[in-house]
Order: sequence, then structure tokens, then C-alpha cells
Amino acid sequence: MRFSLTDSINKKMFVLYAIGVLSSAFVMIMGLVSLSVMERVVGMEKGLHDHTVMHYESFVKLERYLNLGGEEDYKEFVRLRKSCMAVSLVCAKAEQAFNEGTEDDLVSSVVGLTSTVDPDEARELMDLFRYLKGNRSVQEMVKWAQRSSDLDEVIIDLAWQYYYTDDYDIRMELTAKIRKTIDELNIAKENFGAGLAGLAKWATSLTKRIFIISFILFSLTGVSIAFAVGRSIVNPMMKIVAFSDRVSRGGMDRRLDLKTKDETRQMADAVNAICDALARVVIRVREGADSLTESSRELSTMATQFSSTASETSASVTQINVTSTELRQAVQSSSENADQVVASAESTALAYEEGKSATNAMGDGVDVITRQVVEVGESVANLSAQAVRISEIIDMVDEVAHQSELLSVNASIEAAKAGEFGKGFQVVAAEVKTLSEQSKGATRQVRSILKEIQVAADRAIKAAEKCSLSAQEGEGLNNRTVQAINKLAQNIDAAVGSSRKIAATSRQELQGVEQVTDALSGIQDAMESNTQGAHAMEDRIKELVSLAEALKGMLAAIKV
Repeated sequence: MRFSLTDSINKKMFVLYAIGVLSSAFVMIMGLVSLSVMERVVGMEKGLHDHTVMHYESFVKLERYLNLGGEEDYKEFVRLRKSCMAVSLVCAKAEQAFNEGTEDDLVSSVVGLTSTVDPDEARELMDLFRYLKGNRSVQEMVKWAQRSSDLDEVIIDLAWQYYYTDDYDIRMELTAKIRKTIDELNIAKENFGAGLAGLAKWATSLTKRIFIISFILFSLTGVSIAFAVGRSIVNPMMKIVAFSDRVSRGGMDRRLDLKTKDETRQMADAVNAICDALARVVIRVREGADSLTESSRELSTMATQFSSTASETSASVTQINVTSTELRQAVQSSSENADQVVASAESTALAYEEGKSATNAMGDGVDVITRQVVEVGESVANLSAQAVRISEIIDMVDEVAHQSELLSVNASIEAAKAGEFGKGFQVVAAEVKTLSEQSKGATRQVRSILKEIQVAADRAIKAAEKCSLSAQEGEGLNNRTVQAINKLAQNIDAAVGSSRKIAATSRQELQGVEQVTDALSGIQDAMESNTQGAHAMEDRIKELVSLAEALKGMLAAIKV
């Protein structure tokens, strides 16, 4: 069963009102109890005042009796003391009578003592002392009330003895005891009054404490309950507000759970339903954004490739166009050259005959050179052999010079031995030595020259061999040249015919190339337009990719 929010608030306010009424009733009851205690205490103070009046009035009557001996004074003293004794007995015996169950007997005995005590008042006084038995002031009052009742019995007995004796000494002794008892009764009376004053002070303090504690207790209770009730009303709304704030910041991965039975529960269900619907939409949009991002990236890649391909194609077409222009120029030049080739081929045919005659003459010259080279090689070989022989002779001369030098040395030694007779021989030995040294020097120079001649001869032989080989190669080359010239003659004849055909074909190709060039110019214009369109499409696809990435980033912040 659902309740409206107004019913819920009214119900909670009624609970607050009921709690306030109960609190007021409790405070009132506690106040009445404390006032009842105060009333009884005040009644006791009034009774104490009356008791005090009777107390001192009885002593006045006793003094007059002791001084004047009037019987009426004695009887009035006894009556007044019994009234005081009855009050003291009620205070002293109340707890004992309650414990023993003799309340009625106590009331009867008190009423039997004096007719001035009302039974109901006696019962009320007994109840007060019974309920406040734990109070220190009450305990003091009970103590001194018991003492007063005991002393009342004593003084009544002493007065009775005094009344029924005529002996002067006994009366003087009884008078002294009576006066001492009166002093003790006054002390008991003062202590009883002090206890009653303490009880009145305690009752006043108790009343204040009851009111203060009740006020604080029920104020705190009321505030706590009001706070709890207020929180029970506000908490669902605060939860809804906090959840709505979280949803506004993209947190839709949780749901609002309220245990209430009023409109806040319906509101929570509605908010949860909205979150479910939004979550489904976000999931679909996120999937679409992912698909859009992937597709955009693929389109961007394809657009980039298409733009690059278009650019490359445009560049290729431009290059082809340039090439076709160059080709047209080349074909035109080729056509012109073809005519020149025809003329050159015819001139070449005429020059062929002259080349053939020169080639034959060159073959004869090569034969002559070959024979001369062979002769030179043989001469150089002979010269090298002669140089070897000269070298052997020089070696022999060098050996003779060496022997002459030895001979000169020996002659010098012998001339030195002969003394004066050998001086002429010594001169001859010196000359022989000089001649020997000159011979060695000459042989060294001749040997050096022979080595150079031999080296030159070797080089000449090698050069002759190379020339011979070159001559042989030249002869072979001349033969191949003759063969090539013969083939060239055949090819020239074919080239002349082909050149004429090439010239005709070149004219036709020139016309075709001009047509291709014109077509390529149109293709180049179309490719430039395609390239511009490809770049524009690439820019638009990049914008689409940026938008898809931005949408994906926005959806990434939403938790579902």
C-alpha cells in the first residue's frame, strides 16, 4: 500500500505532536508529584509550627504548675505533651508500622493519645516518612522524633510523680529532673526542626531538578525525534538530488533504491526508468560512434590513398603529356632525320667502293709492315747476341786489369826491396797500376753501356714482337673489315629501303602522336579536377573523423 507524501508528513507531524503531548503530560505529572511532596513538606512545617507552639505552651503550663500548683495547668500540660508525643510517634514509628503491617494500630494508638490528631493526616504523614525513608533529613527527623517521644514519656511520668507527692525534697528532685528533660526536649525539638528544614530544602531542590532535567530531557528527545522525522522526510529527496547530480555528470551505472512508500518511491522508479532508457541510448550511440570512427578512419585512409593516387596519376598524366610532346617532337625530328638517313645511306653506298679500295691497299701495307717488323726483330736479336759477347770480352778485360793491379802491387813490393836499383821499376809498377785502374773504369762504363744496350735490345725485341702481333692482328682486322664492309654494303642497301619506309611511317606516327597529345591534355584537366575533389573529400573525411572522436570522447565520460 502506498501513501502520499502529504499523508506521510502529516503522520510524522502527528507523531511529533503526540510525543510533545506525552512529554508535557510527563512533565506535568512529575511537577504534580514534586508539588505534592512540597505540599506535604509545607504541611509538616505548619504542623511543626503548631507542634512547637504546643511544645512551648506545655512547658509554660508546667512552669505555672510547678510554681503555683494549679491542677488545671497540670492537666493542660499533660494534654499538650500527649499531642506532641502523638506527632513524634507517627514520625518515629511510620517505617516500623509499614514493615510490620501495623499502620492501623499506630493510628489508633495516636488517636487514643489525643483528639487533636486527625487520622487521615496521621496516615499522610506516615506515608511521607515511609516513602522518604532513604532521605538523610528524614532519617534525622525519625531519630529525633523517637527521642522526643521517649522524653515525652519521661517528662509526663515525672510530672505525674510530682502531682501525686507532697514531699518537698522529692518535688525539688523531680523539678530538677523535669527541667533537665525540658532542656533535652528542646534540643530534640531543634534537631527535628533542622531535619525538617533540610527536608524542605531537599524538596525544593528536587522540584527544581525535576523540572530542569525534564525540560532538558524532553527538549533533547523532541529535537532528536524532530531531526529524525525531518531526516526521514528530507533524506529521500537528498538521495534523489544527489543521484540526479551524479547522472548529470555521466554516472548512469547505478540505480536509485528507496524503501519509502510515498511519491518519492515513484519518483525514484521514474528516475531509474529514465536512466535505463538513457543508458540504452548511450550504448547504441557509443556503438554507432565506434562504428562511425572506424568507418571514418577507413574512409580517411581510402581518401588519402585516392588523393595520393590521383596526385600521382595527375603527375603521371602530366609526365605522359610532357613525354608525348617530346615524343611528337622526337617523331617529327625522326621523320626529318629519316629523310636525311635516306640521303646519307645513298652517300654511304658511294663511299663504300672507295673504302673497299682503301682497305685492300691497307692490307698490302700491313703485309709489308709485318715483314719489316720481323726483320727488325731479327736484327735486334743479333745485336743482343753481340752485346752478350762484348760483355764476355769486357769480363776478360776486367780480369786482366785485376791481374795487372796485382802485378803492380807485387812490382812495387819488389822495387821497394831492390832499393835504389828498383826505383825505375817502381815507376813502371805505378804506371801499370794507373793503367789497370783506368781499365777497370773503362770496363765499368762499357759494362753499363752494354747493360743499357741489352735492356734497349730486350725492349726492342718485345716491341718487335708486339708489332708483329699487332701486324698479325691488323691483318686479321683488315680481313674482318673487308667482311664487315661487304656486309655493310648489303645492310646499306637494306637501310636505304628501310629508311624510306621509316620516313613514311614517321609521318603517320607524327599525326597519331599529335592526336594522343591532344587527348592527354583533356585527361590532364580531368585529373586535376579529380585531385582537387580528392583533397576536398579528404578534408571533409578528416572533419568527420574529428567529430567521431569527439563524440566518442563525450560518450566515454558516461558510465553505464
